[in-house]
Amino acid sequence: HEVSERRHALDECLKRVQGRRRDALRMRYGDGLSIQQIANALSTTANAVSILLHKLRKQLAECVDRRLQQGGAR
Repeated sequence: HEVSERRHALDECLKRVQGRRRDALRMRYGDGLSIQQIANALSTTANAVSILLHKLRKQLAECVDRRLQQGGAR
């Protein structure tokens, strides 16, 4: 039950990710591309992609936690 709530919260948070950030997520976790392959596709450095994905994972985790807390408070 908690897994399905967490998944629903993640789905809602992912709806807010757009542009290059969404592209990078899709390439990494949907297509399974390496950091370097993503960097090449986005015309940037591997380091920039690593930083982008790290920040995005952190933001998504915080968003999921907030949504779960709000859901539990209802």
